[in-house]
Amino acid sequence: MMRNMIRKICQSGILGFYYPSNFPIRLCLQWRMYRNERATIKYLRDFLKPGEVFVDIGAHIGYFAKFAGGLVDRSGSVFAFEPHPRNYKMLVRNCKHMPQIKSINAAISDSSGQALLYEHSTSDTSHAFTDLSGSGKTIAVRKLHLDEWANANNVHQMDVVLIDVEGHEISVLRGMRNIIEKNKKIIIIIEYCPSNYRHKDGKIHPLILEIQKLQLCVTCALGQSKEYVISEYKSWIDLENQLAEVLAEEFNKERCDYVNIVARRQSRMLRGTGR
Repeated sequence: MMRNMIRKICQSGILGFYYPSNFPIRLCLQWRMYRNERATIKYLRDFLKPGEVFVDIGAHIGYFAKFAGGLVDRSGSVFAFEPHPRNYKMLVRNCKHMPQIKSINAAISDSSGQALLYEHSTSDTSHAFTDLSGSGKTIAVRKLHLDEWANANNVHQMDVVLIDVEGHEISVLRGMRNIIEKNKKIIIIIEYCPSNYRHKDGKIHPLILEIQKLQLCVTCALGQSKEYVISEYKSWIDLENQLAEVLAEEFNKERCDYVNIVARRQSRMLRGTGR
């Protein structure tokens, strides 16, 4: 009975955040105190300043968008893109008291139009452009080319971009080439989860090549509580091996199968892609 009461409190928004009905109570409390993905929260706190622009691609219900909104303050902006209507509705509710946050009900890709989003077989709030869970259930959503959207909405500054799109990262990056070119100090944080790359034989190689084409390099990986520095790498295999070690440590310590990788302009770049 007490458990149901706490769950209802979590879902009611009394704690300052609305949660899906399937969220465990522990996760609700972790989110409210920003104790989930702590290394990424710390990284945002260190690098995102008042007046800057944060873009959340795959914003879910607003965990990072709301936190970033507090960092950039009302002098800055947060643009939160979420394609799934159920998540989007909760995103709007969670961010409604922060006018600096603009929520957009759309996916980001390398073209504009409509796309089919696969819903997860066991989670009401998870979805992807590939059927990772084998559910076969789809929903039609709007998709946007970020460069085109930015031009149409007169958004030229982007300081930090967070991408959590369940294996669709390459298409997102291809749709924001002009933004990356114009914003020389841009920081891009990308969720990397090997299980999302099953359709690419589990290899990160295409994603790293895309990052290299944009003249960015991976500088660190953000686990649940630890930031891992990525040493200079001379091939995509070298980088993939470093990330495999990071993921192994994260799984052993946190039982977590993903990390967020940070891509930005650095003097050190990936040299040679043939190995």
